[in-house]
Amino acid sequence: MHFILARVLLKYQFKKNRKWSEFPMETKILIVDSNLTTRKSLGHQLIHSGCEFAEADNLVQANQVAKKYEIEVVLIDLNSLRSEALLVLQMIKHAQPEAEVIL
Repeated sequence: MHFILARVLLKYQFKKNRKWSEFPMETKILIVDSNLTTRKSLGHQLIHSGCEFAEADNLVQANQVAKKYEIEVVLIDLNSLRSEALLVLQMIKHAQPEAEVIL
């Protein structure tokens, strides 16, 4: 789990051409995964890294969160959302075009 979180944060950091010391630890991340345990575990790691997070377990919830909050990074689990993953991606990019989406 730490490895995944590190990859997410580094990918976001390098896309924005920032040095690690300039990386905003209050980054808002949306976790879209149908597995509650995975969402809670990753969310726990994000909190300890100083990030804020929201979670959704399906397309409807992800859409509601994206419309309500400014999200900078979205993590979508392709395995758990097989049929909805691309719809979630399209919806997020429509609601928040600047958000980085990691599948």
